[in-house]
Amino acid sequence: MQAHRCHGHCLVALLHLINANCWGGPNASKRNTATLLLLASGTEDGHIHKCSTSYSEQYLESYSGHIGPVYGLQWSPFNPKLFISCSGDWTIRLWQEGRQQQLLSFQSSNEEVLDVQWCPNNSTVFGAVTAGGRLELWDFAVSTLQPVVQHALTKTSMTGLLFAKDAPVVIAANDAGGLQVFRLVNIAADRFEPAELQLIRLEEALRANVMGALSGAG
Repeated sequence: MQAHRCHGHCLVALLHLINANCWGGPNASKRNTATLLLLASGTEDGHIHKCSTSYSEQYLESYSGHIGPVYGLQWSPFNPKLFISCSGDWTIRLWQEGRQQQLLSFQSSNEEVLDVQWCPNNSTVFGAVTAGGRLELWDFAVSTLQPVVQHALTKTSMTGLLFAKDAPVVIAANDAGGLQVFRLVNIAADRFEPAELQLIRLEEALRANVMGALSGAG
């Protein structure tokens, strides 16, 4: 989903449209369908809030973990309950709706992470760019400790990245207005699997890594 910056105060990512079936009772003859817009908002103090256009007076959920401003948010294209965030605290974090603490945390350097994006063709891969000019590609089915690809782009700050939907290509942008285009090898090119298989791989990788993190913490 698209993310939109709120003039330096928050970052908002659209979650999804939900068709909420509103019944008038067991004997109702008509069913009214209302469309709700859900979104997530990342703030400068590191909090993430899930909101709805139908409940503007309060947050539906809040997520805590980042200790710096949240610069990027994106929902998983394979599981609508998962989303990923990046922050000025040098970390990338993976979250699940209904759970206030992150599932996984990723960090490879001491640089602010300015954008994060899921790969649309591989359910366990995401990319990130840093203020120090680095492009990182992570596959948490392989490792949660180090990215599978790291590339120093320029001496300028990298501000955004975008994966191509129909080709193994990623584009990175810098604060000087430049763009660099990269071809992905052995990351997305062979992963044009059915959505069902992508979801299975995603759930298996999450299960293995979250259980491993809990075991390590114990």
